[in-house]
Amino acid sequence: MSRPVRRRLVAVAVVEGLLAWWPHRRRIGPVRHLAARRLDDLAYGAGLWTGALRARSAAALLPTRPPRP
Repeated sequence: MSRPVRRRLVAVAVVEGLLAWWPHRRRIGPVRHLAARRLDDLAYGAGLWTGALRARSAAALLPTRPPRP
């Protein structure tokens, strides 16, 4: 990826993390919250890919539509 794209992605990740941190600002600092949030995202993604590789199917990686009411 180009440098401007990487910068935008980092900016989006930081802004999203800070918005999620705001309601919890009295219990945890912003840096710890951002680090924990990104690590959680990485762990989720790693688990998703591991499951897809074990099942030898990309079905879990594809988006689905919510059921109609």
